[in-house]
Amino acid sequence: MKNIKKFLLLTTLIVALFASCQSDNKDEFNSVYVNKDKKLVAKEAILGVEFEIKGEYENIDINSDYLYISNVNNGNTTVAIAKKGEDINIGDVILDLSFATNAEIVLKDVITESKMEKAVLNSGKFKRAGETLLGDFNNDEKIDIFDFNIFKENYNKTGTNICDIAPATKGTGNWASLYAFSTPDAIVNASDLAVLANNYGKTKPEAVLLQGITVTGSSTAFVGDTINITVNASYSNGTSNAITSEATFVSSDPSVVAVEAGALKAKAKGSAIITATYDGKTASHSITVNEKGSSGSGGEAYNVEGYATNPNGQVGQNKTITGFSDWSESMKIAQGIAADTPRNWLGYHEYPDPDLYALFAAWDSTNLYLMVEIPHIDEVDTIDNDKSYAGSQFLPMGWALNTGKRATGNGLMADGCNVWTKGKFFTFEDGVDTIIMHHPRLNIGTPGFFITDSNGYFGYEEDICLSFKETGVVRDIYFQQSVSANIWAAVGSDGNFGGKTSSDMSTYTLKDIKSGGTKMTAYQITVPLASLNIDKSYIETTGISVAVFSTYGESTMDVLPWDPSMIDNATTEYSADSSTSAEKEDYDKITVPLARVGK
Repeated sequence: MKNIKKFLLLTTLIVALFASCQSDNKDEFNSVYVNKDKKLVAKEAILGVEFEIKGEYENIDINSDYLYISNVNNGNTTVAIAKKGEDINIGDVILDLSFATNAEIVLKDVITESKMEKAVLNSGKFKRAGETLLGDFNNDEKIDIFDFNIFKENYNKTGTNICDIAPATKGTGNWASLYAFSTPDAIVNASDLAVLANNYGKTKPEAVLLQGITVTGSSTAFVGDTINITVNASYSNGTSNAITSEATFVSSDPSVVAVEAGALKAKAKGSAIITATYDGKTASHSITVNEKGSSGSGGEAYNVEGYATNPNGQVGQNKTITGFSDWSESMKIAQGIAADTPRNWLGYHEYPDPDLYALFAAWDSTNLYLMVEIPHIDEVDTIDNDKSYAGSQFLPMGWALNTGKRATGNGLMADGCNVWTKGKFFTFEDGVDTIIMHHPRLNIGTPGFFITDSNGYFGYEEDICLSFKETGVVRDIYFQQSVSANIWAAVGSDGNFGGKTSSDMSTYTLKDIKSGGTKMTAYQITVPLASLNIDKSYIETTGISVAVFSTYGESTMDVLPWDPSMIDNATTEYSADSSTSAEKEDYDKITVPLARVGK
Protein backbone atom coordinates (compact mmCIF):
# COMPACT_ATOMS: atom_id res chain seq x y z
CA MET A 1 0.00 0.00 0.00
CA LYS A 2 1.25 3.46 -0.79
CA ASN A 3 2.82 5.32 2.14
CA ILE A 4 1.05 8.55 3.21
CA LYS A 5 4.16 10.18 4.67
CA LYS A 6 7.42 8.98 6.11
CA PHE A 7 9.37 10.53 8.93
CA LEU A 8 12.76 9.81 10.44
CA LEU A 9 12.98 9.83 14.21
CA LEU A 10 16.37 9.14 15.81
CA THR A 11 15.81 8.87 19.53
CA THR A 12 19.09 10.53 20.39
CA LEU A 13 18.23 13.42 18.11
CA ILE A 14 14.71 13.68 19.60
CA VAL A 15 16.16 14.31 23.06
CA ALA A 16 18.35 17.07 21.69
CA LEU A 17 15.52 18.51 19.64
CA PHE A 18 13.06 18.76 22.51
CA ALA A 19 15.71 20.18 24.78
CA SER A 20 16.23 23.07 22.36
CA CYS A 21 12.55 23.87 21.71
CA GLN A 22 9.73 25.35 23.74
CA SER A 23 7.53 22.96 25.68
CA ASP A 24 4.62 23.15 23.24
CA ASN A 25 6.69 22.52 20.13
CA LYS A 26 5.45 19.56 18.03
CA ASP A 27 6.95 17.59 15.20
CA GLU A 28 3.83 17.70 13.00
CA PHE A 29 2.97 15.90 9.81
CA ASN A 30 -0.22 14.96 7.96
CA SER A 31 -2.36 12.91 10.35
CA VAL A 32 -0.20 12.24 13.42
CA TYR A 33 2.50 14.09 15.33
CA VAL A 34 5.01 13.54 18.11
CA ASN A 35 4.30 15.69 21.16
CA LYS A 36 6.80 17.02 23.70
CA ASP A 37 6.47 13.84 25.76
CA LYS A 38 7.64 11.73 22.79
CA LYS A 39 4.17 10.29 22.25
CA LEU A 40 2.62 9.64 18.87
CA VAL A 41 -0.75 11.45 18.82
CA ALA A 42 -3.57 11.51 16.26
CA LYS A 43 -4.02 14.90 14.64
CA GLU A 44 -7.24 13.80 12.92
CA ALA A 45 -9.51 10.75 13.02
CA ILE A 46 -7.67 7.77 11.53
CA LEU A 47 -8.13 4.01 11.40
CA GLY A 48 -4.60 2.84 12.08
CA VAL A 49 -0.86 3.36 11.66
CA GLU A 50 2.08 1.24 10.57
CA PHE A 51 5.73 2.01 11.36
CA GLU A 52 9.11 0.32 11.28
CA ILE A 53 11.64 0.19 14.12
CA LYS A 54 15.28 -0.04 13.05
CA GLY A 55 17.70 -0.92 15.81
CA GLU A 56 17.50 -1.99 19.43
CA TYR A 57 14.51 -1.16 21.62
CA GLU A 58 12.84 -2.19 24.85
CA ASN A 59 9.46 -3.89 25.02
CA ILE A 60 6.69 -1.95 23.28
CA ASP A 61 3.95 -0.94 25.74
CA ILE A 62 0.68 -0.64 23.79
CA ASN A 63 -2.64 0.37 25.35
CA SER A 64 -5.14 -2.49 25.73
CA ASP A 65 -7.67 -0.47 23.69
CA TYR A 66 -5.62 -1.25 20.61
CA LEU A 67 -4.92 -4.28 18.46
CA TYR A 68 -1.35 -4.50 17.22
CA ILE A 69 0.84 -6.83 15.23
CA SER A 70 4.64 -6.85 15.11
CA ASN A 71 6.66 -8.63 12.47
CA VAL A 72 10.48 -8.97 12.40
CA ASN A 73 12.25 -8.96 9.05
CA ASN A 74 16.01 -8.55 8.48
CA GLY A 75 16.46 -7.29 12.02
CA ASN A 76 13.84 -4.57 11.69
CA THR A 77 10.40 -4.68 13.32
CA THR A 78 7.23 -3.58 11.54
CA VAL A 79 4.37 -2.67 13.88
CA ALA A 80 0.73 -2.05 12.88
CA ILE A 81 -1.73 -0.54 15.38
CA ALA A 82 -5.51 0.02 15.20
CA LYS A 83 -8.10 0.78 17.86
CA LYS A 84 -10.68 -1.82 18.85
CA GLY A 85 -14.22 -1.11 17.73
CA GLU A 86 -13.74 2.52 16.74
CA ASP A 87 -11.57 5.12 15.06
CA ILE A 88 -8.42 6.54 16.56
CA ASN A 89 -9.79 9.97 17.36
CA ILE A 90 -8.21 13.42 17.42
CA GLY A 91 -5.93 13.70 20.45
CA ASP A 92 -5.69 9.96 21.11
CA VAL A 93 -2.22 8.80 22.16
CA ILE A 94 -1.35 5.98 19.80
CA LEU A 95 2.04 5.02 21.22
CA ASP A 96 4.69 6.16 23.69
CA LEU A 97 7.91 6.30 21.62
CA SER A 98 10.25 6.48 24.60
CA PHE A 99 10.66 2.70 24.48
CA ALA A 100 13.14 3.10 21.60
CA THR A 101 16.33 4.36 23.23
CA ASN A 102 18.71 3.71 20.34
CA ALA A 103 16.39 3.08 17.43
CA GLU A 104 15.25 4.82 14.33
CA ILE A 105 11.45 4.87 13.84
CA VAL A 106 9.99 5.31 10.37
CA LEU A 107 6.27 5.88 9.87
CA LYS A 108 5.22 3.72 6.91
CA ASP A 109 1.47 4.21 6.62
CA VAL A 110 -1.49 6.03 8.10
CA ILE A 111 -4.85 4.50 7.25
CA THR A 112 -7.88 6.82 7.04
CA GLU A 113 -11.47 6.17 6.07
CA SER A 114 -11.28 8.52 3.08
CA LYS A 115 -8.12 6.81 1.85
CA MET A 116 -9.82 3.43 2.23
CA GLU A 117 -12.89 4.57 0.28
CA LYS A 118 -10.72 6.05 -2.46
CA ALA A 119 -8.85 2.77 -2.78
CA VAL A 120 -12.15 0.90 -3.11
CA LEU A 121 -13.35 3.22 -5.85
CA ASN A 122 -10.04 3.06 -7.68
CA SER A 123 -10.13 -0.73 -7.60
CA GLY A 124 -13.04 -0.80 -10.03
CA LYS A 125 -14.72 -3.43 -7.84
CA PHE A 126 -17.02 -1.15 -5.86
CA LYS A 127 -20.31 -2.77 -4.84
CA ARG A 128 -23.18 -2.06 -2.45
CA ALA A 129 -24.96 -5.36 -1.98
CA GLY A 130 -24.62 -8.39 0.27
CA GLU A 131 -23.05 -7.07 3.47
CA THR A 132 -20.48 -9.34 5.13
CA LEU A 133 -19.09 -9.06 8.65
CA LEU A 134 -15.48 -8.52 7.61
CA GLY A 135 -13.03 -10.12 10.02
CA ASP A 136 -15.31 -12.99 11.02
CA PHE A 137 -12.79 -15.59 9.90
CA ASN A 138 -14.23 -18.46 11.95
CA ASN A 139 -17.82 -17.71 10.87
CA ASP A 140 -19.31 -17.41 14.36
CA GLU A 141 -20.98 -14.07 13.50
CA LYS A 142 -18.80 -12.05 15.87
CA ILE A 143 -15.31 -10.57 15.86
CA ASP A 144 -13.12 -11.49 18.82
CA ILE A 145 -9.66 -12.72 19.86
CA PHE A 146 -10.09 -15.96 17.93
CA ASP A 147 -10.45 -14.04 14.69
CA PHE A 148 -7.46 -11.89 15.62
CA ASN A 149 -5.32 -14.98 16.21
CA ILE A 150 -6.20 -16.24 12.72
CA PHE A 151 -5.37 -12.80 11.34
CA LYS A 152 -1.92 -12.73 12.99
CA GLU A 153 -1.00 -16.01 11.33
CA ASN A 154 -1.75 -14.52 7.91
CA TYR A 155 -0.29 -11.05 8.38
CA ASN A 156 1.99 -9.87 5.54
CA LYS A 157 0.97 -12.77 3.32
CA THR A 158 0.16 -12.12 -0.31
CA GLY A 159 -2.19 -13.65 -2.83
CA THR A 160 -5.65 -14.98 -2.14
CA ASN A 161 -6.25 -15.03 1.61
CA ILE A 162 -9.32 -15.03 3.86
CA CYS A 163 -7.74 -12.24 5.91
CA ASP A 164 -7.38 -9.95 2.89
CA ILE A 165 -10.40 -7.77 3.72
CA ALA A 166 -9.16 -4.32 2.73
CA PRO A 167 -9.68 -1.85 1.29
CA ALA A 168 -13.30 -1.83 2.43
CA THR A 169 -16.32 0.39 2.97
CA LYS A 170 -19.05 0.40 5.57
CA GLY A 171 -22.56 -0.92 5.11
CA THR A 172 -25.94 0.76 5.30
CA GLY A 173 -28.84 0.65 7.75
CA ASN A 174 -27.89 -1.39 10.81
CA TRP A 175 -24.58 -2.17 9.08
CA ALA A 176 -23.66 1.52 8.98
CA SER A 177 -20.98 1.25 11.70
CA LEU A 178 -19.43 -1.92 10.28
CA TYR A 179 -17.02 -2.52 7.43
CA ALA A 180 -19.08 -4.81 5.24
CA PHE A 181 -17.97 -4.43 1.60
CA SER A 182 -14.46 -5.62 0.71
CA THR A 183 -12.31 -5.27 -2.42
CA PRO A 184 -9.22 -7.45 -1.66
CA ASP A 185 -5.84 -6.21 -2.90
CA ALA A 186 -3.88 -9.50 -2.54
CA ILE A 187 -1.93 -8.52 0.58
CA VAL A 188 -2.72 -8.69 4.30
CA ASN A 189 -1.37 -5.54 5.90
CA ALA A 190 -2.18 -2.62 8.19
CA SER A 191 -5.30 -1.68 6.22
CA ASP A 192 -6.73 -5.13 6.84
CA LEU A 193 -5.90 -4.78 10.54
CA ALA A 194 -7.75 -1.44 10.59
CA VAL A 195 -10.87 -3.09 9.15
CA LEU A 196 -10.66 -5.98 11.61
CA ALA A 197 -10.11 -3.60 14.54
CA ASN A 198 -13.07 -1.40 13.58
CA ASN A 199 -15.36 -4.45 13.63
CA TYR A 200 -13.70 -5.95 16.73
CA GLY A 201 -16.10 -6.80 19.54
CA LYS A 202 -19.15 -6.47 17.29
CA THR A 203 -21.64 -9.05 16.08
CA LYS A 204 -23.46 -9.61 12.84
CA PRO A 205 -26.63 -7.48 12.75
CA GLU A 206 -29.99 -9.13 12.50
CA ALA A 207 -31.46 -9.22 9.03
CA VAL A 208 -33.39 -6.04 8.30
CA LEU A 209 -36.65 -6.64 6.49
CA LEU A 210 -38.69 -4.14 4.54
CA GLN A 211 -41.96 -3.72 6.44
CA GLY A 212 -43.76 -1.33 4.13
CA ILE A 213 -43.71 1.99 2.33
CA THR A 214 -45.57 5.26 2.76
CA VAL A 215 -46.22 8.10 0.35
CA THR A 216 -46.28 11.70 1.55
CA GLY A 217 -46.47 15.03 -0.20
CA SER A 218 -48.90 17.41 -1.80
CA SER A 219 -52.48 16.19 -2.08
CA THR A 220 -53.48 19.10 -4.31
CA ALA A 221 -52.02 20.70 -7.42
CA PHE A 222 -52.88 23.01 -10.27
CA VAL A 223 -52.87 22.11 -13.94
CA GLY A 224 -49.31 22.30 -15.23
CA ASP A 225 -47.67 21.67 -11.87
CA THR A 226 -45.00 19.07 -11.22
CA ILE A 227 -46.21 17.26 -8.12
CA ASN A 228 -43.67 16.48 -5.43
CA ILE A 229 -44.17 13.37 -3.35
CA THR A 230 -41.82 11.33 -1.20
CA VAL A 231 -41.79 7.56 -0.75
CA ASN A 232 -40.32 6.28 2.51
CA ALA A 233 -39.47 2.69 3.32
CA SER A 234 -39.74 1.39 6.88
CA TYR A 235 -37.72 -1.57 8.14
CA SER A 236 -37.99 -4.19 10.85
CA ASN A 237 -35.29 -2.52 12.96
CA GLY A 238 -37.32 0.67 13.27
CA THR A 239 -35.36 2.68 10.71
CA SER A 240 -36.70 4.35 7.61
CA ASN A 241 -35.30 6.11 4.60
CA ALA A 242 -36.48 7.83 1.44
CA ILE A 243 -36.53 5.60 -1.64
CA THR A 244 -38.49 7.87 -4.00
CA SER A 245 -36.04 7.53 -6.87
CA GLU A 246 -36.15 3.73 -6.61
CA ALA A 247 -39.95 3.42 -6.54
CA THR A 248 -42.22 3.07 -9.55
CA PHE A 249 -45.51 4.94 -9.93
CA VAL A 250 -48.84 4.24 -11.61
CA SER A 251 -51.66 6.78 -11.95
CA SER A 252 -55.31 5.71 -11.79
CA ASP A 253 -56.07 8.44 -14.32
CA PRO A 254 -53.12 9.54 -16.49
CA SER A 255 -55.31 12.21 -18.10
CA VAL A 256 -55.38 13.98 -14.71
CA VAL A 257 -51.98 13.05 -13.26
CA ALA A 258 -49.44 11.49 -15.60
CA VAL A 259 -46.19 9.71 -14.75
CA GLU A 260 -43.52 11.12 -17.05
CA ALA A 261 -39.91 9.98 -16.67
CA GLY A 262 -40.54 9.24 -13.01
CA ALA A 263 -42.12 12.66 -12.33
CA LEU A 264 -45.79 13.37 -11.67
CA LYS A 265 -47.38 15.98 -13.94
CA ALA A 266 -50.79 17.59 -13.32
CA LYS A 267 -52.58 17.46 -16.67
CA ALA A 268 -56.23 18.32 -16.11
CA LYS A 269 -58.76 19.08 -13.40
CA GLY A 270 -59.86 16.02 -11.48
CA SER A 271 -58.61 13.44 -9.01
CA ALA A 272 -56.20 10.55 -9.39
CA ILE A 273 -54.73 7.96 -7.08
CA ILE A 274 -50.99 7.40 -7.41
CA THR A 275 -49.77 3.93 -6.46
CA ALA A 276 -46.10 3.61 -5.57
CA THR A 277 -44.34 0.23 -5.63
CA TYR A 278 -40.98 -0.71 -4.15
CA ASP A 279 -39.58 -4.19 -3.58
CA GLY A 280 -43.03 -5.77 -3.60
CA LYS A 281 -44.62 -3.20 -1.27
CA THR A 282 -47.23 -0.67 -2.42
CA ALA A 283 -48.80 2.51 -1.08
CA SER A 284 -51.30 4.96 -2.54
CA HIS A 285 -51.67 8.73 -2.47
CA SER A 286 -54.67 10.74 -3.63
CA ILE A 287 -54.09 13.95 -5.61
CA THR A 288 -56.67 16.52 -6.66
CA VAL A 289 -55.82 18.77 -9.59
CA ASN A 290 -57.54 22.14 -9.97
CA GLU A 291 -57.49 24.81 -12.60
CA LYS A 292 -55.70 27.95 -11.54
CA GLY A 293 -58.10 30.22 -9.69
CA SER A 294 -59.52 33.45 -11.08
CA SER A 295 -61.03 35.07 -7.99
CA GLY A 296 -58.08 37.31 -7.28
CA SER A 297 -55.91 34.78 -5.48
CA GLY A 298 -54.63 32.88 -8.48
CA GLY A 299 -54.73 29.72 -6.40
CA GLU A 300 -52.36 31.24 -3.85
CA ALA A 301 -52.87 32.50 -0.31
CA TYR A 302 -54.29 36.04 -0.21
CA ASN A 303 -51.24 38.25 0.11
CA VAL A 304 -52.39 41.45 1.84
CA GLU A 305 -51.22 42.80 5.18
CA GLY A 306 -53.18 41.28 8.04
CA TYR A 307 -53.99 38.01 6.27
CA ALA A 308 -51.85 34.90 6.51
CA THR A 309 -52.06 31.17 5.87
CA ASN A 310 -49.82 29.06 8.12
CA PRO A 311 -48.09 32.19 9.48
CA ASN A 312 -44.40 31.69 10.29
CA GLY A 313 -44.73 28.18 8.87
CA GLN A 314 -46.99 27.14 11.75
CA VAL A 315 -49.04 23.98 11.20
CA GLY A 316 -50.57 23.60 14.67
CA GLN A 317 -49.10 21.58 17.51
CA ASN A 318 -49.23 18.12 19.01
CA LYS A 319 -51.10 18.93 22.23
CA THR A 320 -54.16 17.71 24.10
CA ILE A 321 -56.67 20.52 24.56
CA THR A 322 -58.45 20.22 27.90
CA GLY A 323 -59.52 23.86 28.21
CA PHE A 324 -59.10 27.31 26.74
CA SER A 325 -55.74 27.90 28.46
CA ASP A 326 -54.19 25.12 26.37
CA TRP A 327 -54.46 27.19 23.19
CA SER A 328 -51.59 29.46 22.15
CA GLU A 329 -50.51 31.77 19.32
CA SER A 330 -48.08 29.11 18.10
CA MET A 331 -51.08 26.97 17.07
CA LYS A 332 -52.48 29.61 14.71
CA ILE A 333 -52.77 28.30 11.13
CA ALA A 334 -54.79 31.06 9.45
CA GLN A 335 -55.08 34.78 10.18
CA GLY A 336 -57.84 37.08 8.99
CA ILE A 337 -58.85 40.60 9.93
CA ALA A 338 -62.03 41.95 11.48
CA ALA A 339 -64.59 44.08 9.65
CA ASP A 340 -64.07 42.35 6.29
CA THR A 341 -67.50 40.71 6.01
CA PRO A 342 -70.08 41.90 3.43
CA ARG A 343 -72.11 44.02 5.85
CA ASN A 344 -69.13 46.37 6.10
CA TRP A 345 -69.84 47.29 2.44
CA LEU A 346 -73.63 47.14 2.47
CA GLY A 347 -75.99 46.54 5.39
CA TYR A 348 -73.85 47.40 8.41
CA HIS A 349 -77.03 47.51 10.50
CA GLU A 350 -77.48 43.76 10.00
CA TYR A 351 -76.53 41.34 12.75
CA PRO A 352 -75.01 39.03 13.76
CA ASP A 353 -71.73 39.77 12.03
CA PRO A 354 -70.41 36.42 10.66
CA ASP A 355 -66.83 37.59 11.07
CA LEU A 356 -64.03 35.04 11.62
CA TYR A 357 -60.67 36.28 12.85
CA ALA A 358 -58.12 33.48 13.34
CA LEU A 359 -58.01 29.68 13.02
CA PHE A 360 -55.99 27.41 15.32
CA ALA A 361 -55.19 23.68 15.27
CA ALA A 362 -53.82 21.00 17.59
CA TRP A 363 -53.86 17.22 17.74
CA ASP A 364 -52.94 14.30 19.94
CA SER A 365 -53.11 10.53 19.50
CA THR A 366 -56.92 10.61 19.68
CA ASN A 367 -58.32 13.90 18.42
CA LEU A 368 -57.98 16.81 16.05
CA TYR A 369 -58.75 20.12 17.75
CA LEU A 370 -59.79 23.17 15.73
CA MET A 371 -60.64 26.59 17.14
CA VAL A 372 -61.76 29.82 15.49
CA GLU A 373 -61.94 33.26 17.08
CA ILE A 374 -65.19 35.16 16.40
CA PRO A 375 -65.06 38.93 17.07
CA HIS A 376 -67.80 40.67 19.06
CA ILE A 377 -68.01 43.81 16.94
CA ASP A 378 -71.54 44.41 18.26
CA GLU A 379 -70.38 43.96 21.87
CA VAL A 380 -72.99 41.44 23.00
CA ASP A 381 -72.48 39.96 26.44
CA THR A 382 -74.07 36.53 26.41
CA ILE A 383 -73.36 33.45 24.35
CA ASP A 384 -77.00 32.63 23.55
CA ASN A 385 -77.65 35.94 21.87
CA ASP A 386 -78.50 36.21 18.18
CA LYS A 387 -76.49 39.42 17.97
CA SER A 388 -73.41 37.23 18.41
CA TYR A 389 -72.55 34.89 15.55
CA ALA A 390 -71.00 32.55 18.13
CA GLY A 391 -74.42 32.37 19.79
CA SER A 392 -76.60 32.30 16.68
CA GLN A 393 -79.31 29.65 16.48
CA PHE A 394 -80.21 30.32 12.85
CA LEU A 395 -77.05 30.80 10.76
CA PRO A 396 -75.00 27.69 9.87
CA MET A 397 -71.22 27.53 10.03
CA GLY A 398 -68.93 24.84 8.71
CA TRP A 399 -65.47 23.29 8.65
CA ALA A 400 -63.95 21.98 5.42
CA LEU A 401 -61.18 19.39 5.51
CA ASN A 402 -59.09 17.51 3.01
CA THR A 403 -57.57 14.44 4.64
CA GLY A 404 -56.40 12.80 1.42
CA LYS A 405 -58.07 9.60 2.57
CA ARG A 406 -61.12 9.82 0.32
CA ALA A 407 -61.95 10.91 -3.21
CA THR A 408 -61.55 14.67 -3.27
CA GLY A 409 -64.44 16.93 -4.19
CA ASN A 410 -65.07 20.65 -4.15
CA GLY A 411 -67.96 20.78 -1.68
CA LEU A 412 -70.86 19.95 -4.02
CA MET A 413 -73.31 17.07 -4.12
CA ALA A 414 -74.02 15.13 -7.30
CA ASP A 415 -76.99 17.42 -8.01
CA GLY A 416 -74.70 20.48 -8.02
CA CYS A 417 -75.92 21.86 -4.69
CA ASN A 418 -74.13 22.34 -1.39
CA VAL A 419 -75.21 20.37 1.68
CA TRP A 420 -77.71 22.23 3.86
CA THR A 421 -78.74 24.36 0.86
CA LYS A 422 -80.87 24.09 -2.27
CA GLY A 423 -78.33 25.59 -4.62
CA LYS A 424 -74.69 26.00 -5.57
CA PHE A 425 -73.27 28.67 -3.29
CA PHE A 426 -69.61 27.81 -2.70
CA THR A 427 -66.83 25.49 -3.81
CA PHE A 428 -63.35 24.85 -2.45
CA GLU A 429 -61.10 24.56 -5.48
CA ASP A 430 -58.21 23.31 -3.33
CA GLY A 431 -60.26 20.18 -2.72
CA VAL A 432 -62.15 18.82 0.28
CA ASP A 433 -63.33 15.39 1.35
CA THR A 434 -65.01 16.22 4.68
CA ILE A 435 -67.46 19.00 5.61
CA ILE A 436 -68.78 19.47 9.14
CA MET A 437 -71.92 21.62 9.44
CA HIS A 438 -73.70 22.95 12.54
CA HIS A 439 -75.37 26.02 14.01
CA PRO A 440 -73.08 27.99 16.31
CA ARG A 441 -75.43 27.75 19.30
CA LEU A 442 -75.20 24.38 21.00
CA ASN A 443 -78.14 21.97 21.05
CA ILE A 444 -79.79 23.61 18.04
CA GLY A 445 -80.67 21.59 14.95
CA THR A 446 -78.95 18.38 13.88
CA PRO A 447 -75.26 18.86 13.05
CA GLY A 448 -73.93 16.88 10.10
CA PHE A 449 -70.61 15.16 9.39
CA PHE A 450 -70.37 14.79 5.61
CA ILE A 451 -67.77 12.79 3.69
CA THR A 452 -67.33 12.26 -0.03
CA ASP A 453 -68.42 9.21 -1.96
CA SER A 454 -66.16 7.39 -4.40
CA ASN A 455 -66.76 10.12 -6.99
CA GLY A 456 -65.91 13.02 -4.69
CA TYR A 457 -69.53 14.10 -4.12
CA PHE A 458 -71.18 14.87 -0.81
CA GLY A 459 -74.73 13.77 -0.06
CA TYR A 460 -77.34 12.67 2.45
CA GLU A 461 -76.87 8.92 2.00
CA GLU A 462 -76.42 7.12 5.31
CA ASP A 463 -72.84 6.04 4.65
CA ILE A 464 -71.61 9.57 3.85
CA CYS A 465 -73.89 11.69 6.08
CA LEU A 466 -73.10 10.98 9.71
CA SER A 467 -74.11 12.52 13.01
CA PHE A 468 -71.94 14.02 15.72
CA LYS A 469 -73.04 11.16 17.96
CA GLU A 470 -71.80 8.59 15.45
CA THR A 471 -68.49 10.33 14.85
CA GLY A 472 -67.86 11.60 18.39
CA VAL A 473 -67.52 15.26 17.42
CA VAL A 474 -67.72 17.64 20.39
CA ARG A 475 -67.94 21.45 20.55
CA ASP A 476 -66.76 23.83 23.27
CA ILE A 477 -67.39 27.57 23.36
CA TYR A 478 -65.17 29.92 25.38
CA PHE A 479 -67.24 33.09 25.36
CA GLN A 480 -65.37 36.39 25.46
CA GLN A 481 -62.01 34.62 25.51
CA SER A 482 -59.41 34.79 22.77
CA VAL A 483 -55.78 33.90 22.17
CA SER A 484 -54.75 36.57 19.66
CA ALA A 485 -52.94 39.49 21.26
CA ASN A 486 -54.67 41.96 18.92
CA ILE A 487 -57.85 42.27 16.91
CA TRP A 488 -56.86 44.12 13.75
CA ALA A 489 -59.90 45.56 11.99
CA ALA A 490 -60.12 47.21 8.57
CA VAL A 491 -61.29 50.82 8.76
CA GLY A 492 -61.92 53.31 5.98
CA SER A 493 -60.49 56.79 5.63
CA ASP A 494 -63.35 58.04 7.83
CA GLY A 495 -62.29 55.69 10.61
CA ASN A 496 -65.46 53.57 10.35
CA PHE A 497 -65.98 49.87 9.75
CA GLY A 498 -69.03 50.27 7.53
CA GLY A 499 -69.45 52.09 4.26
CA LYS A 500 -66.53 50.47 2.47
CA THR A 501 -66.48 50.69 -1.32
CA SER A 502 -63.24 49.12 -2.54
CA SER A 503 -62.78 45.35 -2.64
CA ASP A 504 -59.01 45.85 -2.42
CA MET A 505 -58.30 45.15 1.24
CA SER A 506 -54.88 46.78 1.00
CA THR A 507 -56.58 50.19 0.76
CA TYR A 508 -57.84 50.04 4.34
CA THR A 509 -56.09 50.93 7.57
CA LEU A 510 -55.74 48.27 10.27
CA LYS A 511 -56.80 49.31 13.75
CA ASP A 512 -56.39 47.23 16.91
CA ILE A 513 -59.84 47.15 18.46
CA LYS A 514 -58.90 44.71 21.22
CA SER A 515 -57.01 47.50 22.95
CA GLY A 516 -60.30 49.42 22.97
CA GLY A 517 -62.13 46.62 24.77
CA THR A 518 -63.58 44.56 21.91
CA LYS A 519 -63.65 40.86 22.75
CA MET A 520 -63.90 37.60 20.84
CA THR A 521 -65.27 34.13 21.44
CA ALA A 522 -63.08 31.05 20.99
CA TYR A 523 -65.20 28.41 19.24
CA GLN A 524 -63.69 24.92 19.42
CA ILE A 525 -64.55 21.67 17.70
CA THR A 526 -62.98 18.34 18.67
CA VAL A 527 -62.95 15.68 15.96
CA PRO A 528 -61.82 12.10 16.72
CA LEU A 529 -59.04 11.07 14.34
CA ALA A 530 -60.78 7.74 13.80
CA SER A 531 -63.75 9.54 12.24
CA LEU A 532 -61.36 11.01 9.66
CA ASN A 533 -59.64 7.65 9.06
CA ILE A 534 -56.28 9.11 10.09
CA ASP A 535 -53.96 8.87 13.07
CA LYS A 536 -51.37 11.05 14.79
CA SER A 537 -48.55 9.72 12.61
CA TYR A 538 -50.51 10.55 9.46
CA ILE A 539 -51.03 14.15 10.57
CA GLU A 540 -47.34 14.57 11.35
CA THR A 541 -45.93 12.85 8.28
CA THR A 542 -48.53 13.66 5.62
CA GLY A 543 -50.69 16.42 7.05
CA ILE A 544 -54.24 17.52 6.28
CA SER A 545 -55.84 20.74 5.00
CA VAL A 546 -58.47 22.76 6.87
CA ALA A 547 -60.76 25.78 6.45
CA VAL A 548 -63.59 27.25 8.53
CA PHE A 549 -66.47 29.27 7.09
CA SER A 550 -69.55 31.20 8.15
CA THR A 551 -72.80 31.57 6.21
CA TYR A 552 -76.07 33.45 6.29
CA GLY A 553 -77.91 30.26 5.43
CA GLU A 554 -76.69 29.86 1.86
CA SER A 555 -73.50 31.48 0.58
CA THR A 556 -70.31 31.84 2.56
CA MET A 557 -69.89 35.18 4.33
CA ASP A 558 -66.38 34.67 5.69
CA VAL A 559 -63.75 31.98 5.40
CA LEU A 560 -60.32 31.26 6.86
CA PRO A 561 -57.95 31.17 5.07
CA TRP A 562 -59.61 34.26 3.60
CA ASP A 563 -60.61 34.45 -0.05
CA PRO A 564 -61.59 37.65 -1.93
CA SER A 565 -64.70 35.93 -3.28
CA MET A 566 -66.21 36.79 0.11
CA ILE A 567 -66.67 40.40 -1.03
CA ASP A 568 -66.71 40.24 -4.84
CA ASN A 569 -70.42 41.14 -4.78
CA ALA A 570 -70.43 42.99 -1.47
CA THR A 571 -71.85 46.23 -2.88
CA THR A 572 -74.55 44.46 -4.94
CA GLU A 573 -78.03 44.52 -3.40
CA TYR A 574 -79.52 41.34 -1.99
CA SER A 575 -82.61 40.28 -3.98
CA ALA A 576 -84.75 39.90 -0.85
CA ASP A 577 -83.51 43.06 0.90
CA SER A 578 -81.88 45.87 -1.05
CA SER A 579 -80.39 47.33 2.12
CA THR A 580 -78.08 44.34 2.52
CA SER A 581 -75.47 42.60 0.41
CA ALA A 582 -76.01 40.03 -2.31
CA GLU A 583 -73.07 38.09 -0.87
CA LYS A 584 -75.70 36.16 1.07
CA GLU A 585 -76.87 34.50 -2.15
CA ASP A 586 -73.97 34.65 -4.62
CA TYR A 587 -71.68 31.81 -5.66
CA ASP A 588 -68.21 31.93 -4.10
CA LYS A 589 -65.45 30.08 -5.90
CA ILE A 590 -62.89 29.78 -3.11
CA THR A 591 -59.48 29.29 -4.69
CA VAL A 592 -57.03 30.02 -1.89
CA PRO A 593 -55.28 26.93 -0.51
CA LEU A 594 -56.62 25.56 2.74
CA ALA A 595 -54.45 25.85 5.85
CA ARG A 596 -52.17 22.92 6.55
CA VAL A 597 -52.21 20.97 9.80
CA GLY A 598 -49.31 18.76 10.88
CA LYS A 599 -47.16 19.14 7.79
